[in-house]
This record gives sequence, C-alpha cells and structure tokens, in this order.
Amino acid sequence: MGALAQLAAEYETIAQEAQQDRWVTLLERGGLTAVQTDELVTTDAFGILTTELRRLKAAGHHIDDLLPRIIRAGDLASIDDLGSLLRYQVQKITTIYPPSPRRATGTRGR
Repeated sequence: MGALAQLAAEYETIAQEAQQDRWVTLLERGGLTAVQTDELVTTDAFGILTTELRRLKAAGHHIDDLLPRIIRAGDLASIDDLGSLLRYQVQKITTIYPPSPRRATGTRGR
C-alpha cells in the first residue's frame, strides 16, 4: 500500500504543477495583485486550495466563474492567510450552491 500512496502523492504534485498557470490566471482575473498571487503561490495553502478547486470542478462546480467572484467580493488586501481564506470561502459557497445534477454528472441537456 505504500507504493500506491506514493504514486497518489506524486500524481497530486504533477497535477498541481500542471494547472498552476490556470489557477494564477483565475486569481489575477479576480483582482489579486501580482504580489498577492506570487506570495500565495509560495505557501502550503496554495496547494491545498488548488486541490480543493480541482475536487470541486470535478464535482461539477464552475470554478472559472466562482473563484474570481469570491475574490472580488472581499477586501483581501490585509489578509494574512489568503489561501486558507479563499479555500474556506469556496467551500462555503459551494455548500450553499451545489452544482446542478446535469453538470455534476457531466451530461448535457438536449
């Protein structure tokens, strides 16, 4: 089971690195400054945030619209742990507004 756990951890690392540019673009589109984004990317919270974003996207949430809206909704200039706050806000919103069953299953209407 140790090899499987290591493989899963390696996959997670590869997935985070492969999508980093995408998440950075969404963060900046939402209104984070380049400095805020650069600082966030260097924290452990960024990896946790991006893992959550990928999980929610797989569940059917439209993260490309959701994340920028969450960023624009709050004054984030003085936040110490931006990654944790964003993750909390994303989780909170996605709990209140679950994806439609059609989007969650990946099927399309006719």
